[in-house]
Amino acid sequence: MLFTSVAKRARLHNPMKNFELEEQQIEYRLDPLTGESTLITPGRAEYVKKYFVEDEEALRRFFEESRASCPFCEENLWAKAARFPSDLIEEGVVKLGEVVAFPSLFAHSEYNAVIVLGKQHALRLSEFNRSILSQAISAAKVVLRRICEVDPDVKYAAFVINYLPPAGSSVAHPHAQLLASTIPFNRLQLLISKSRRYFEEQGRCYWHSLVEVEKERGERYLTRLGSVEWYLPYAPLRQNEIRATIPWKSSINDLSEDDINHFAEGIVRALRFYSSQGVGAFNLCLYSAQGEDPRYFWAGLEMASRPGVKPIYLNDIWSLPLLLNSNEVFEAPEVLCRKVKPFFEDR
Repeated sequence: MLFTSVAKRARLHNPMKNFELEEQQIEYRLDPLTGESTLITPGRAEYVKKYFVEDEEALRRFFEESRASCPFCEENLWAKAARFPSDLIEEGVVKLGEVVAFPSLFAHSEYNAVIVLGKQHALRLSEFNRSILSQAISAAKVVLRRICEVDPDVKYAAFVINYLPPAGSSVAHPHAQLLASTIPFNRLQLLISKSRRYFEEQGRCYWHSLVEVEKERGERYLTRLGSVEWYLPYAPLRQNEIRATIPWKSSINDLSEDDINHFAEGIVRALRFYSSQGVGAFNLCLYSAQGEDPRYFWAGLEMASRPGVKPIYLNDIWSLPLLLNSNEVFEAPEVLCRKVKPFFEDR
């Protein structure tokens, strides 16, 4: 397993330092599985932090103004929520504890469920709890299992959360989605194909090797919660990225109740870290590939912070990631890990 890094520098006469000649350190890293490159520009985290921190007044106003017309609040939900066809879900919806799952009104895949995370319209990241997240993942599993029974060709699925507008959500009320398809999502297809190739060439599971190496090095490894391994990627694709993987299981359908609880617990800890940094918006994906051999592919989770809610906010997706498909982060994962790790220590 190769952890490739190339150090470069940019030189300029800086007007902010009386035009003194300045050298800025730049590091390119390649993901050890996919080969995707990431640009790390250290020393800029504090400069860009102002764009990621929430404007408290703007956030309060957004929550208040969106409440009356919210389709996911209880007084509106049952009139506005779509229903599954009876041959898929006989009752039309899936209710599990505080969460409710029903079809997305505007489908993003052949099968697309929305999962409302309880009755509370507004949550700060520190207010998300393990119970509600466990129920949400469990509801997604109920729907996915039924989808796979009705349509056995469906193999690819993702449980996702897009929280607040900077993360792509048009609805304030906390919710998740389940996407399921016969066609693999691009990211999932890349992970599957590269994992399979690694297994064929090396004779062992990439994910098992990765966890072993990260545990031994310790500089990006967070902890093991139950069976779920939590770590930071060597070549992050996004800001404040945190990942997890579940050994020897390739699908959400394979997760036990304990597995789901430990994924939820890790998400809560990650969100508490984000909250401590003033972050309020995030994206999350728990990806799944039904029928892929767990000897080479493990289901996993990726999550990242997004810019703060502001009257005029700065989008962190510009031409470099959007059109050139290259990635930039402002802090090395080893530095970030030292900040995140206390939130994953036993309490």
